This record gives sequence, C-alpha cells and structure tokens, in this order.
Amino acid sequence: MLIRFRKATITGVSVLALTACGGGGSSSTPPQTSGGTPTPSNTAPVANIVVSDTSPNEGLSSNLNASTSTDADGDTLSFSWTQLSGPTLTFSASNNVVTDITVPNLDSDETARIQLQVSDGTNTTTQEVTLNLTNVVLTPVANPTITAEKSLIYPNEIIDVPTVTRFFETSNFLVHQTNDEFVWDTFGYNDSNEPVVLRESFFTTVAGKIISEGLNTRDRDLAVTSENLVSDIDLTFAPPTQFVYDAEQPCAFDRANNFRNGNRVIGHTNGGLSLVSTIGLPTGGSTTVLQQFGGNASLCEMQVSSQALIDRFSSSVDQRLLVFDETNQEIISLEMLENRNQELSELVEDSTVALDLELPAGSNVEFVTSLKLSANGAGAMALLFSDGETEGNHRLVIVGLGSANEILQQTYSWAYGVPSSMSITAIDDFEGDTLVITTSDAPHALVFKSGEVGAGPNDYLPLSGPSFFDLGIGHGTTAPFRGGPDLQRGIIVTYPAQNLIKVLERN
Repeated sequence: MLIRFRKATITGVSVLALTACGGGGSSSTPPQTSGGTPTPSNTAPVANIVVSDTSPNEGLSSNLNASTSTDADGDTLSFSWTQLSGPTLTFSASNNVVTDITVPNLDSDETARIQLQVSDGTNTTTQEVTLNLTNVVLTPVANPTITAEKSLIYPNEIIDVPTVTRFFETSNFLVHQTNDEFVWDTFGYNDSNEPVVLRESFFTTVAGKIISEGLNTRDRDLAVTSENLVSDIDLTFAPPTQFVYDAEQPCAFDRANNFRNGNRVIGHTNGGLSLVSTIGLPTGGSTTVLQQFGGNASLCEMQVSSQALIDRFSSSVDQRLLVFDETNQEIISLEMLENRNQELSELVEDSTVALDLELPAGSNVEFVTSLKLSANGAGAMALLFSDGETEGNHRLVIVGLGSANEILQQTYSWAYGVPSSMSITAIDDFEGDTLVITTSDAPHALVFKSGEVGAGPNDYLPLSGPSFFDLGIGHGTTAPFRGGPDLQRGIIVTYPAQNLIKVLERN
C-alpha cells in the first residue's frame, strides 16, 4: 500500500513565533496632558502565534496558540481569530487565546490565511499566519462504477443505517434516537426513483447497541442490546415481532441457524455467556437461563458457524459458536448441542487460540467493533482494533472455522485513518463478502474482499485489499441499498454532522 501526501512547506519558519514587528499592524495612543502633568503613553501589545502543524491534512486539526503574546504595560489582553482566505475552516473558539482549526474536505492542496488581533483595550495589534492545507491521497484506489449520486436531508441525527443481509425496499432503515428509544424509519425510493423516508416510526426499541447484519441469513432479523434487555426483532412480519429478553449488561446476541426450536445465546460485559430459553416469549414470561459459560470475561462478539454437516432428522446437530474473549484476547470455539426436541441445549468448549494482532513491541490497540461474516457459509467474524492515532496501528482480524473445525485467523493492517465502523457492502458485482471499513478522521473508507463464491471455508482467506474509497471527510456508516420501482442497487453513505444521506447508485 502506498500512502502519498502532497504537502507544501510554509514560507518562513516552520514553527511560528510571529510578532508585531514582523508584518503586523498596531496603533498607539499619544500622551495626554492635564494641568501640565504628562499622561504616560500606552504601548501596543506584541502578538505572537505558535502553530502546532503548518500543513494539516484534510479532516485533521492544527492548534493556534497566542499565549506568548505580551504587553509592556501589563494590561489584560483580548484575542480575536479571523479567517481571511481559503476553504472554510472550523474554529473551536474565535475569542480565546488558543484555538483549534479543523480542515474540511479538500479536492486539492490549498492555503488559508488566518489573522490574530490582540488588544489591550486601547491599542490593537494584528498578525497573520498562512497554513498549507493538504489533500490526502491513498492508493490503490477502489473504483466502483457509480452511475448517479442522490441525496436526502434527514431531520434527525442518524444513529445507524442497518441493512440486513436479505434486504429489500422496506429493510433499509434510518435509525435516530428520541429520549431513551431508537426510532426506526424505512428508507427507499419513491415512484420517481428519488430517496425518501417511506414510513416514519416503523417501530421503536429501547436505545442500545444495534446488531444490524441479520442473525439468520434466511430470515430478516435485527437485535438491540441495552442495559438490561435484548430486543430480538423479526422483520418477516408487519408489524415486526419483538422477542424481549431480560439480561444483565448484555453486549451480544445470537442463535443457531438450524435448530428447529428457539433458545438464544447472550453475551455479557464481564459476565461470560448465557444460554437462555425462549419458552413463553414474546407473549409473556421472563428469560430462563439454561447455562452460564465464561465466568467474568467480556464475551461480546460471536458468530455461529454453519460449516458443520447438519442432519435435521438426527438427534444432534454439530454446529459451533465462535466467540471473541476481549478480556483475555482469545478466540474460543464452542460446540452447540441440541436435545431431543431439537432445541439448543448446551455449549461445550472445543478449542481456544490467542488472538494475533501482529503489533510492534511496546504498542497497544483497543477493540473498536465487530461484524458477522456470511459469504460461503464461512461462519466468520471481522474484528477491528486501533490505537486511536490517525497515523498509527490499525488492525482488521478475520477469524473463522476451517473445514476440520480448526480456528483460522488472519490479520491485516493499514497506516492512515482510525476505523469507526464496518459493513458488508458490495461496491461492484463481487458476490462474496466485501468489507467496507469507514474511518473517523480520514476521507477514505477501506475495502477488503473475501474468497470466491462457492469456495470452502479454508479458501475464504486471504482477503484482498485494502483499496481506498474516497467518501469525503465526515462520512459515517455505509450500507447496501436496493429499492424503488427499478430495484436500483447502490451504497448508502451517511454524513451525521450534516444530517445527510447519499445513495451512490451503481450498475
């Protein structure tokens, strides 16, 4: 991967300590007399600016510090920052001694002039600084065939755009939060193939963490985990059916795809896993815990493997549950057993391996988010990690089960952009898993692709990539889109700060 920054150098010194005698302007008040007694003259203040980064990249900030400005008379100083030219910068404060500026999305390198005014209440001194703003270019470039771009202003702050695996028109959602509830609106195209909110308040759930990939590839399921509840939402029906489970600090939720009858697995923050019964739900009753596993570990990311050979008429089904143990940085494979009624009845630990992040010595990263993967029946998970630095350590780890039920894992890295979310969003006609990883501080999303359709689980890896998809500064989540009278395919991209949604249509 080549990372290319087009940076120019600033004219003059690279760390600025600019004073009034270096091009600034000032005014002074002449001495006054009263009854023959001279009034002391006022000396104009001296303006000094120190800049943390004279060539900031788009999306990043630079600190402007005027605290070394002085006044010979010891007067109290006031400060004012004004932009004179260049693309519009965002100032954290316009009248403080220190301010941060944030660079907007750029199409090319540009410059911006900023003026500081320092006043002692009588005299004012001005000083300017010129910043060289850098357009970031990351290669190789992902080049999807985008045929049109359509936009919609959404009146509320967008929390998520979860589009389930088997989506169609009414399964494209815009989610916003009202008080302590998530409100789900369906999103699609009208008869003119223009983006609209098709139905407001499609349903509501208690606000929490959204699991948006679909829990069963044959159904259309979503789940929301909140402080003490799990809402399992079945979108097959109108209105949707919600199974609500009592749980302490739930953070993950899954179920076996092929068991005839219910029972679910709930992951807990600092509480391991719970196997729970569905009897009496959703019409009534409370959650019954059948088994606890994992002690006090945080088991918040999991995926059912569908690679095992399944005989629906036998008394047992050989499926496995992959779990990421965030507490101990391990991947655990659990065998999922059923009883005579073909209900999930027991979890048995099968194997455990240490997670390999391939980090340089002495460096650390934190877990960001996860995603269930489904292409080729891989029963895999994607795990994201980052140290939070724009130019830092960022990792994508794919874990899954091989054909002999061994735990497979492969680690990928990139150098620029802190990851924020993941989705399975095809940007072209590739039919496997296309992972799109969005970033919080860079204009680019990253694109990785899995093995070919029809290949076995051992051929799921390695992924190809990353390539880089320029979505602009401020992009949020992405999701696949299909809808409208022409069943148009596309990519949904959110821009939360602008309350903006774009659909990038593709062939």
